[in-house]
Amino acid sequence: MASDALQTLARAGLKKIDIAVYTTCLAQPAGNYVHELVKKTTFNRSSIDLSLKRLISMGYIARRKHDKRFVYVASRPEDIVAKQELLLDDMRAAMPMLSRLTEREGIMDSQFYHGYEGLRKAYDQMLLTIRSTPREGDRGHLLAIGNGAKTKLVYSDWQRDFIERRKRLKCWFKPIAPESSRKEKHWMNSPENLRESRFIPDKEFPFHAELEICGDTVMIYTAVEPIGGVIIRSSVIADSMRLIHKMLWNIAKP
Repeated sequence: MASDALQTLARAGLKKIDIAVYTTCLAQPAGNYVHELVKKTTFNRSSIDLSLKRLISMGYIARRKHDKRFVYVASRPEDIVAKQELLLDDMRAAMPMLSRLTEREGIMDSQFYHGYEGLRKAYDQMLLTIRSTPREGDRGHLLAIGNGAKTKLVYSDWQRDFIERRKRLKCWFKPIAPESSRKEKHWMNSPENLRESRFIPDKEFPFHAELEICGDTVMIYTAVEPIGGVIIRSSVIADSMRLIHKMLWNIAKP
């Protein structure tokens, strides 16, 4: 859908005016002059100039000279994706060195998220952790303790997208949920979806929040109003939460 494509551009860091300029240029393969962009997008000239500078620096727009004037041409989406994939490869290669720069005792980072949109951003951060964490034991997989019946209330298209990306990264999801969630689609055991679940009695363990752990990152949130939570990046805390998960896992039922 067009709206999904526009949201993807926004998540890639483009402002509203940038999206308007890029899509306008994309619709005109021969390119647009600045005055044409002003007319088609209804933004003023100075704002268009600033947007073009941003888009050129990001690789979305190229400037070419035509009849002593400059015309602005959109880069093909395929080319942008290819450049981003090359950048990701370079970043992965640099990860060991960059990680060593942050390996200092006592370093901890945390960030709070509020509302439905905040929760989506939190899952984006967790996906980045999954990408950068080697699949070595439980540290490399997504562990969870939660209340499945309530958590399912916030499932949406972007969470289904998160699941598909997690699967492509070969990251298993190992949740512990109340017995009442055993028949819920998102909590059932499913080798196809890389999901192995275990269940605990509702009355003995009335867990009302969601706890997810991967690598050095812990995410805690509530799936009922007011929706919100926190992501904590700390190897000490993450390792401790994994031990709690392991203790419950050992007494939970498949």
